[in-house]
Amino acid sequence: FKNMSTKKKSKRLFWGMLAPLLTVTIAACTFFYYVSNSILKYYLTSELNYSVKKINSDVMERMEPINVNLENFANFASLSDDGEVLQALVTILSQNLEYSNSFYFGSSTPIQKGGTFIESSGWVPPSDFEHTGRDWYKNAVAARGKIAYADPYLDALSGSLAVAVSKSVNGPDGKLKGVVGCDILMDELAGVI
Repeated sequence: FKNMSTKKKSKRLFWGMLAPLLTVTIAACTFFYYVSNSILKYYLTSELNYSVKKINSDVMERMEPINVNLENFANFASLSDDGEVLQALVTILSQNLEYSNSFYFGSSTPIQKGGTFIESSGWVPPSDFEHTGRDWYKNAVAARGKIAYADPYLDALSGSLAVAVSKSVNGPDGKLKGVVGCDILMDELAGVI
């Protein structure tokens, strides 16, 4: 080692001590990077899942009065075809629904064939309006007695983004009498969550 030049000694020192140390350091950093990345991904995924469950729980809790009113209307309306009774039910059950601007019922018969459409705010549909072709109506019929949700749309009354929640109304014989629905204003609901 004494007879070696300084340059050779430096090379030998580098390859003998520093290179293995550098290799171990790089390997350790890579290992810790992957372990930390996995832990971070797991933590973020867990937090995201918790947040989604919390928001979902909050939304469902706030939707409960609407769901109860839809169920109540369907139960009462299954026993009556009287237009005055149905109008009273729509009016009464639309009250105190924080996130809704419209509660309505459409009969199984289209308007053009003598059917009815009753809306809580007093809105009168235009002559070309046909409730039986609307998503909220078709979704409720397809859901067969369960509460159905339509895709978001721009509400004509408020100009806000809304989602229609609806439920079919069946008579004691099981025959479809119509669909009850409620428009949920997403701005209102999002503001309280």
